[in-house]
Amino acid sequence: MTEEKSEVEKFTVNEKNFSKEEVIKTIKTVAKESTDQSISEMEEKIFLLGFMPPGEVNGLVVSELGESFNLDRVKKLWVPKSQKANSLFVSDTHMIDDETMKNVVKDVDQQYSSKLEIIENQLKSNPFWQANKHVIKMVKIDSLITLQNNVNLDRANKLSKKIKKDATTEELLDYTFDFNRKSPTIRSHLISNNAILFSTDDHDVRPGKIEVRKISKYAENNENGTIPALVIPIVEGESFIYCVRTYNYQQMPDGTSKKVYFLTLQNGIHRAYALRSLGIEYMPCLIIDPLTAGETNMLIGNWSPERLQQNASPRPPLMKDFFNPELTEKFKVSKTTRCIKVEWKIENFTT
Repeated sequence: MTEEKSEVEKFTVNEKNFSKEEVIKTIKTVAKESTDQSISEMEEKIFLLGFMPPGEVNGLVVSELGESFNLDRVKKLWVPKSQKANSLFVSDTHMIDDETMKNVVKDVDQQYSSKLEIIENQLKSNPFWQANKHVIKMVKIDSLITLQNNVNLDRANKLSKKIKKDATTEELLDYTFDFNRKSPTIRSHLISNNAILFSTDDHDVRPGKIEVRKISKYAENNENGTIPALVIPIVEGESFIYCVRTYNYQQMPDGTSKKVYFLTLQNGIHRAYALRSLGIEYMPCLIIDPLTAGETNMLIGNWSPERLQQNASPRPPLMKDFFNPELTEKFKVSKTTRCIKVEWKIENFTT
């Protein structure tokens, strides 16, 4: 979900097959094959420096800005913003209790019940949503926890042009649950005998679940016209906005403990930013309610320990913080291409 390091650094390079330089060359070759001329070579991103852990700030300077590490540069970028963030721990605690929840999360008007039913029927086709308890609600955008450290402003601005400031709830539902979204162009390139590199320009490509399918491509001599094949699907991400609602018990000044909630945005940060930039206060959002601590760990376990700690903080990084110039900084950075490598091997064994 995040882009703290260059994609090349994330590869596990098998030196016996290809070098790091060959991977870099391949990525550049694949990127040049794009026919989308609307995407410039540079793009603007806004970084939430105040809440970024120091290691991510170093990554920003080295990877995103292309600069060599300079402690003085890092301090000037990060320290004033982090000091402001620290002051918010005292002046702007974000405690969502049962009473506050009524204002942060609201029901979708019943006149859109048929629309909600259509969305739920779409969700039933996905095993992930069959397995996770969820509800569709109107959520206050400012109150969503955002553990992603940046927003691509070029992408958010394009998304903001797809919705009006005075959009109806039905229009907002279509915007945040876009099941008719045009699939991105996914390019592929063979980089070794058992590895393929896949890439896309919109950072929305990932491997799907390995499965067995029947295909006809190599079935010339097969009576049924198909043969079974092992398939690794390469798919785009979810087309709708969702968050995870967790809770904890906080000690209060009077000695009592209170149940407080945390709404962590998992997907849709660019659409959320686009809506907030238009002045829209609430958006439809799918909320996952984990039933156990184990389920919670599975849903948010991909975040680093520092980000997990922020996720349960009395003052976590929130969507509204991206609109606070005392916490953020905008940079023009080189356009990046999201790449994944799929690699396989065959082992013989007996049962």
